[in-house]
Amino acid sequence: MTAPAGELRFAMVGCGGRARVHAPVAASRNDFGIASWLDTAPEKAAELAGQYGGGVASSWEAVLTDGTLDGVVVALPHDLHHEYGMAALRAGKHVMMEIPIAATPAESREMTAAADKAGLVLLVLHSLRFWESHRLVARIVASGEVGAPIFLRYHNEHTVPDDYFALQPGHFAAEAGVLHHGDIVRWWGGEVSAVTARGLSIGPAARQYRTFDHITVLYDIAGGALAETTCSWVTRTCPQNRFIRGSVTCTKGSVALTYDDEIRLFSPDRKPEDGERYTVLEPDGPNRPAGEITHFADCIRGSATPVISPQDALHALQLALAARESARENRRVVLA
Repeated sequence: MTAPAGELRFAMVGCGGRARVHAPVAASRNDFGIASWLDTAPEKAAELAGQYGGGVASSWEAVLTDGTLDGVVVALPHDLHHEYGMAALRAGKHVMMEIPIAATPAESREMTAAADKAGLVLLVLHSLRFWESHRLVARIVASGEVGAPIFLRYHNEHTVPDDYFALQPGHFAAEAGVLHHGDIVRWWGGEVSAVTARGLSIGPAARQYRTFDHITVLYDIAGGALAETTCSWVTRTCPQNRFIRGSVTCTKGSVALTYDDEIRLFSPDRKPEDGERYTVLEPDGPNRPAGEITHFADCIRGSATPVISPQDALHALQLALAARESARENRRVVLA
């Protein structure tokens, strides 16, 4: 179902931190906008409506029955994604969903089938797919210039406050990092056949809710390659542990991505300048996920294809669940 030309109207359901990322982008456009805001705390919805335009929805039912709305942005606790996503799709609304796509693979498949049947866009925001630096790494590896992947790694280490939303019940906690990082592993390296994970519960919230605020995962990749990712919410950052964000070691060379989003390419096909051992590449485009809601509008109009499919989002969910199972049970988990 392709939208007609003209302004697209969206509802923002959940007015927390992610809503504040999308709101200024939408407000700067004249071809789409956020027309309706909804939150269990009405004052949050009213604040964003006052700052960026649009109105405050009286209820979720009012959003679903509003025939002027083309799409819904779901920015809610993880365990509500399926309920709200399915309701929006049944109401004929396109859906942009923060990660994860759902809490279980069965819920994910049901939502994907509903979107396909109705011809609606279901865009799950695995935000690293929107970073031009990450896209450039994917293109380099896919080109074959540095050979076949042998080992991949990706790290995101920082601290979060004790009341961080994702540590609360109903969320994936640090395993949410696997939703992003596992997707990177598949995107850059190929299909994953098994995971082995170790998790730690360091902070008071993680201990209280028996969740992880640090998780390290080893991935077995089809074809024999390996990958390792770490998501830490308890790391006191310093230049040393923040220097390399991700890297791909291959049979002919390697690619390293720094936290400054500089890409260092070690390739036998290129001669670095000034005696350096590597070639420095800079991303060609914006290197933050500010284009997510714009991409959603483009997908609705049919002028773009989603940068990540619901099937990819399902695979990322399966990796996160497998990592959680592995860390809790202290065993290697083979994916079906």
